[in-house]
Amino acid sequence: MARRRTLLPGETQAAAALTEGWIHLPACSLEELAD
Repeated sequence: MARRRTLLPGETQAAAALTEGWIHLPACSLEELAD
């Protein structure tokens, strides 16, 4: 199992997963999370 961490305030599960490298979202979603 991938290790889990506490979500930051306002951070979604998907964003946390992306940050940890668990999943790869479509480019449009990556652009939304870039800032």
